[in-house]
Amino acid sequence: VNAKEMAAARFIVVFDLDETLYDQYYGDGASCNTFAYDRGQGKMKYIKMAPGWSDVIKRIVGLGGKVVIFSANLDDSTLLNLSKITLDGQPVTKSPLISGIMTNSHLTQQEKTESPGSIKTPRKGRPVIEPSKDLRHFDPTLEKVIIVDDNPLRLSQFRNVRVFKKFHADTYCKTTDAVLKAAYDSAMSVVGQEIEESLAYMKAHPGTTFADAYLPYTVLGQTAMQFLRTGQGW
Repeated sequence: VNAKEMAAARFIVVFDLDETLYDQYYGDGASCNTFAYDRGQGKMKYIKMAPGWSDVIKRIVGLGGKVVIFSANLDDSTLLNLSKITLDGQPVTKSPLISGIMTNSHLTQQEKTESPGSIKTPRKGRPVIEPSKDLRHFDPTLEKVIIVDDNPLRLSQFRNVRVFKKFHADTYCKTTDAVLKAAYDSAMSVVGQEIEESLAYMKAHPGTTFADAYLPYTVLGQTAMQFLRTGQGW
């Protein structure tokens, strides 16, 4: 990740891989896959991409944003997969549409007494114990970055987290439920719509950060929205 490029970005969207952008652990790979490659010794690797994955990436870049991929999975296997996945005819690892790739080695974990603001009473701090994806890699202020991820257990900055419904390839490929299929098909495009709405809000309200504008769609924002709906009877 290029720090200067991130600093100059209008906004940054980080995508998780497993069960967000793709599913690589499923049973029916031979008949249901987007990409496949030979792992050697007669073993094939099958990957099913989430519907709309490439469109939302191109949409974000077209709006002036930067896209980063951050997987908690192992470094070598993740990079190998991404080298076999193409975006506009180029491997994802070399695509100009992707501004950075981070993997397991970049997860953050703190010693149990370490926490921001806990110098005087360190035992009362709340450090990151579970290895997590730290969005400060991309924006130290956390004002213009969000992450789209199916697994909140690997995250700690919930004000910037857009939880994505787990993408299960077997379910998607085998379902006969038209409503479920349509939900999978539109899930990524909905994220794109949310980003466009957030940018429109920023334009209408100068001085608003991207994180603030996108807040209603985040984990903490959804809690607040539900509270308001209940109180107003919406």
